[in-house]
Amino acid sequence: MDELEIDGFKSNISNYKDLDIKYANEILNGVQTEKNQIDSLIQNFAPSFPLKQVAIIDKNILRICIYEIKFNELNPSIAMDEAIEIAKIFGSDKSGAFINGVIDSFVQNDKI
Repeated sequence: MDELEIDGFKSNISNYKDLDIKYANEILNGVQTEKNQIDSLIQNFAPSFPLKQVAIIDKNILRICIYEIKFNELNPSIAMDEAIEIAKIFGSDKSGAFINGVIDSFVQNDKI
């Protein structure tokens, strides 16, 4: 996520509960801080899909999911289920399957 995307999100979060806002900010800041490592992991587990060719929504869903699993220690099954559901809503027809494949490979093969 770049600064513009993060600023745009932050400007639209006034309708959420304080706890949700705090968690969202924590995730966004964490993803931004760990972006290079996360992107490297995505590329590792989706070698046929250069990051420049991955849809921005899919890329950001993957970034958030991997961050939540690796750095926030969220249960991988919960993070993956949420990511897939978000991908089905906001991504393309193939996004859910793509996200599922990448995250499943990450969970099965990465030393979390």
